[in-house]
Amino acid sequence: MSSPSINAPNLQVVHESETQRQHVRLAVPGRALVNGKECALRNLSAGGVAIEVASGDFKPGTPLRLDLSLPFDGFSLMTKLEGEVRHFSPASKLLGCRFVNPTSRQISFLTHVLRSFISGEVVTAGNVLNVAARNNFAKARAPVNRENVPGFARQIPGLLLVAALGVLLIMFIGSNLYNSIFVVRSRDAVVAGAATPLRAPVAGTVHMRLDPGLAIVKRGQALGTITPVNGASVTITSPCNCYITKTNLGEGDIAEQGDSVLTLAPLDASPWVLAQVEPNAGMKIKSSSTATVSVFGSSVKYTGRVATIESPLVTGADGATVKVLLDQKLPIDFINRPAAVDFSTR
Repeated sequence: MSSPSINAPNLQVVHESETQRQHVRLAVPGRALVNGKECALRNLSAGGVAIEVASGDFKPGTPLRLDLSLPFDGFSLMTKLEGEVRHFSPASKLLGCRFVNPTSRQISFLTHVLRSFISGEVVTAGNVLNVAARNNFAKARAPVNRENVPGFARQIPGLLLVAALGVLLIMFIGSNLYNSIFVVRSRDAVVAGAATPLRAPVAGTVHMRLDPGLAIVKRGQALGTITPVNGASVTITSPCNCYITKTNLGEGDIAEQGDSVLTLAPLDASPWVLAQVEPNAGMKIKSSSTATVSVFGSSVKYTGRVATIESPLVTGADGATVKVLLDQKLPIDFINRPAAVDFSTR
């Protein structure tokens, strides 16, 4: 059974455009004030309106001021819109207009009224105020330019880069896992060598004859004198062709008989490395374990093997002390340089 307030034997549905939405044109009860005359609405949409006019001359393109009055549940609402004549039929007295530059809130309001009418919902003042207060519009989505979508051939470099990064990540994780299981790192290490102390033959004042920066001395070379309080000076000489690894007493120092004045290392000696490791880590190192040695100031990686392992109870150190004999001969001037040692426990 049709509604008594609507006489529309053939309801024409017309789609109107709104950003991301579609509207319909429907017959709704309402009035429009056109040129000071009140006319009935034939149909309404968010984009335009059809009005029944008694008389007038309306040419397409003529601007009109449209005052729409829409009845609701217990109240009516008037909205002012700018319009433009699209067509006019003198025979049927039907005037078709489109809305010109409606605001987003006006479009939202009209859309809400039409949808509520279609669904049979009751439109209340609260509904209208809520619709007028909110922003129902969003920016239109930018069209996808299919021509700019890269083909598979253009994606290959990126895929290869991702694959390479994945391989590097796997290698990095595998290396860390291997090192944590099969490698023991030294806590501290130093290059050591055969030490020959040059001791004071008598007690007295030390006077050195070494040139500044001199590090290598020859066998029998006079290195200095020691002058007792009441006696003649005694010359101290080098016992070998040696490298001075440490100066224990300097110019003007007082030496007791037997004190070490200099520490020397024969030039033909082969230095080794002493490394300290954590006590628990020392249990993993075996006599057959190999070592990789890095020396401060050198870019060369040296290899070696474990010679001895001494407990902290013997050495008094904080950890186990491991002596590493190197496969390559280190320069003699590496003695006393800091180093780093990695022991392989496989």
